[in-house]
Amino acid sequence: MKTITLFKNLLVTIILMIVLYQDITSNNNFDKSLKENDAIAFFVLNCAYFAVWHPDIDPFKSKELNIGVIGSNNIIKALESISSRATSNWFKDGKINIKKIDRLDDKYYHILFIENYYDFSSKQIINHYRKDKTFLIGKETNFAVDGGTIEVQVVESKLQFELNLTKLQESGLDLNSGFKKRSAYFIKNGSRQANK
Repeated sequence: MKTITLFKNLLVTIILMIVLYQDITSNNNFDKSLKENDAIAFFVLNCAYFAVWHPDIDPFKSKELNIGVIGSNNIIKALESISSRATSNWFKDGKINIKKIDRLDDKYYHILFIENYYDFSSKQIINHYRKDKTFLIGKETNFAVDGGTIEVQVVESKLQFELNLTKLQESGLDLNSGFKKRSAYFIKNGSRQANK
């Protein structure tokens, strides 16, 4: 029964993603940027939903999900908008905290989304938060190869992601197998392999 429910949820999520992403391309660059931010915010929240959390930090038990963001106010607004839908749907009675990070801190985040690096290198960010059971999701090219958990990009109006299986295993976290199968590439022991 649980497997059927998970499959249904995954199917609904994929349909919603397709609907949300189908209009990402636009002649208007401002529009395109906003739609891309919504797509990525939706993806980040889906990572929270389809994660297999360590019991010590399971947000579904604590009813609190902490998301740190190194990036623009636009991505934060998109995350806040999508989060309000999540708290009225699959994260009922829970609180989603979204914090903009201007300096590397010692606060625990379930998910850390890195839109761009500003004053930090990807290595600094990854090394600083590596010890935590945190999904490190980045938008920059080679983020997963450099040691991040997931690299997410919108390529030719389609959202695709690369999953670093080594980092995922090291962090003590996992993702639903159906979600993992959506990855375009897997990174294992520093080697990138296409998901065929």
